[in-house]
Amino acid sequence: IIQLRSFQYKGEDIKGFDKVDDLYAWNNRFYKLAANKPDDLKTQVNKIIQGKNSEEEKVKAIYYWVQDNIRYIAYEDGYSGYIPTPAQDVLNKKFGDCKGMANLLTEMLKIAGVDARFSWIGTRQIPYAQSLPALCVNNHAICTAFINGKPVFLDGTESYEPFGENAFRIQGKEVMVAHGDRFDIIKVPEMNAADNRLFTQASFSLNGNALKGNVKVTLTGNQRTSFHQSYEGLPSTSKKDFLKEYLEFGNDNLDVDQLKTSDLTNRETPVTIEGQVDFANSVQTISGDQYVGIDFFPKSLERFIPDEKRIEGYDLGESMTYDDEFTILIPADRKFVDIPQNLELNQDGYSFKGEYVLQNNKLTLKKTLTIRNSIIRKSDFDTWKKFINTIKEFNTYLLSVTKK
Repeated sequence: IIQLRSFQYKGEDIKGFDKVDDLYAWNNRFYKLAANKPDDLKTQVNKIIQGKNSEEEKVKAIYYWVQDNIRYIAYEDGYSGYIPTPAQDVLNKKFGDCKGMANLLTEMLKIAGVDARFSWIGTRQIPYAQSLPALCVNNHAICTAFINGKPVFLDGTESYEPFGENAFRIQGKEVMVAHGDRFDIIKVPEMNAADNRLFTQASFSLNGNALKGNVKVTLTGNQRTSFHQSYEGLPSTSKKDFLKEYLEFGNDNLDVDQLKTSDLTNRETPVTIEGQVDFANSVQTISGDQYVGIDFFPKSLERFIPDEKRIEGYDLGESMTYDDEFTILIPADRKFVDIPQNLELNQDGYSFKGEYVLQNNKLTLKKTLTIRNSIIRKSDFDTWKKFINTIKEFNTYLLSVTKK
């Protein structure tokens, strides 16, 4: 990074960015040029917070209203890359970029009596700390609200993001928070992989050559938010197929009906999708013995298996946990011939654990795949490919069932 501290122009010393204070002064000067008119927002704010008593209730109401009613459109033109659109203009036009939406959020919350401050942040793709006084440090703007003295980060561009959670792209990043003529630097907390969870529960019964049962998927954290962002943007005619895809896992042998979901209008609760599954063509019979295979390998990871042409690493985009718990119930006059060995794999950034538990004529498979580090470097390709392929092999094991 070339740091421009000062320069001379026609004999005059022009100050650049020597200290972080200089960067804040630059940012704050353009923020003030927004020329907000709070009186133009009061009527709408009062409608939003009507009946809301606590400070947290008011923050949630305003935050969700902006998410749901202001369209995010990224744009910049000269100094407008730094000057937020006036809050009243964002409200009237119903769209804004990150600065405009952060500006509207901040002004609305102030009207509601909340200590809210405009804030600058660099997303995870920007590797610089706020200690570097350069314009390349920040490429995004959010609002920081203080409730009982504790900061809550509000990103209006992240539709369906629940209060108190943050998108992976800003987790762990430092925020420059406006505070009049001075500023604070605060770090956005990181979520654990276990907080972003896709939990699949399946219960199957084998009757003849038919394998049927119930499958339920539960999504939490950023997995839930990503679902809402995809689902709510679909036309109504495509939503059922989208839900079916979640329960079919890209497996052509699966057919799902009788779909049920949780309350999808509530962005704060876990998303659940449930249905009855017919696992057609999954049972093979040879000489009276049956072979059953269940492959619930997360298809989203398949595009991250590198081939010999791949020259760059991967960014998976988030840390996450895939938890699976499957049971297979077979008739009382039949038994499982062999049970696969348990598998446990541990690497610095990712791990897997799978185990089979047999109880009479019911077999339970429990699996946990954890991605703690979203970055897969090219130097780690061999280890990563071996890790993923070993899991795929474990998942596709054919269970043998024979007469007792």
